[in-house]
Amino acid sequence: MKKRIISLIGAFTLVMLLCACGSEATYADAAKPDADKTDLPAYREIYAAQIEELVTGDQADLFALIYVDDDEIPELAAVNSEGSWDKDQVFLYSIAGKKAVLIAHDIGPGMEGHSISYFEKQNVFMQSGSATGENYVFSKIENGNPEKITSVSWFEMPDANGDYIEKYTVDDKEVSDTDYSKALKDALPSGEMTVLADTETANMVKYDVTIEDGYMSFTKKDEIPYFSYDEIMSQLKQ
Repeated sequence: MKKRIISLIGAFTLVMLLCACGSEATYADAAKPDADKTDLPAYREIYAAQIEELVTGDQADLFALIYVDDDEIPELAAVNSEGSWDKDQVFLYSIAGKKAVLIAHDIGPGMEGHSISYFEKQNVFMQSGSATGENYVFSKIENGNPEKITSVSWFEMPDANGDYIEKYTVDDKEVSDTDYSKALKDALPSGEMTVLADTETANMVKYDVTIEDGYMSFTKKDEIPYFSYDEIMSQLKQ
């Protein structure tokens, strides 16, 4: 009888130990951070490191946290106040996992319509610029990385007689001017967008945007200031 009781106690103890180990493993697995997920406080350290790199490399000196998409983690805009037409001076970063991802970059504003704009909290940003017409590339952020939505462009080119004619494309396929206008209007998520760098000011500029007959018209609405290195670092430490 004594042996049977001891055996039962031993078996019960073994079962309890196995259950405990299983529970610990389950909780441990649940507590492991997702390698592809960024903790809310972690983005501050990631952006601080990226800003240090940009400043050290003399690439940018003005910064701002903005919201392209609608999650809790902002994107980082960075510009060089000097501007340049021969190297990138405007940068837009998001975060994927534990690193900053450059999702858009461009030369200084003013040359051939080059710009980077975003539509706040609508997960759309737009790059523009073309030597002989207009080219708009609309993208979104997907898991911290850029993903193209569509590209819409028109340009002038000479025909066989040397006369210039207009060509229209949507996603690199030639279309009619009507289809071009429709694609451009469909791609625009709202009537308000913010340009990261402008020819007239070192601030970001918010515009009301309308499209008519395939042409974008801009009405200035507001200016949004950038922050210096010390100011942005102070924000990131809060």
